[in-house]
Amino acid sequence: MQDHAVVVGYGTKGAAAVATMLGDGVEPGTVVVVDIDPERLRLADSRGLVTVGGSGTRSEVLRLAGVDRAGDRLLYVKKVTAPDEFGANTH
Repeated sequence: MQDHAVVVGYGTKGAAAVATMLGDGVEPGTVVVVDIDPERLRLADSRGLVTVGGSGTRSEVLRLAGVDRAGDRLLYVKKVTAPDEFGANTH
């Protein structure tokens, strides 16, 4: 695959970003979703998206997703958490 979109994280925000891309006419088969959650990957697959299971923080997973051959659409969606009482983000 080449000149495809890669979306790392298919939670609420990642799915919304993909929906926007598809609404703009991007073909589902040209979108690669990377996620660690098997249920999210099944959902993405059911929508015709290409899926890669694993963490987007791992270079081998990003390689499988074809990041080096992707077009100009790479979206990394990170879960944002509220700072705890000491100012550090908690997960």
